[in-house]
Amino acid sequence: MILLSPASRDSDWVKHEGGLADAYGLPIALVVLHLGKEDIPDPLRNLKYFPINEFPAYVRHLAALARKK
Repeated sequence: MILLSPASRDSDWVKHEGGLADAYGLPIALVVLHLGKEDIPDPLRNLKYFPINEFPAYVRHLAALARKK
């Protein structure tokens, strides 16, 4: 799982870890916080991502999913 935020977006380490996971065929979950699709760096841009820019709405969504199970 990669949490991409304004602080981690330009991190070479984050891009490196994403590239390694891809090279080994490992699943990558890209979670985006306080960024838009256009802010995702090129090496990660082709990944599906889950935006949690509205964190309270995200928590409500998780709670609703948990209640269904």
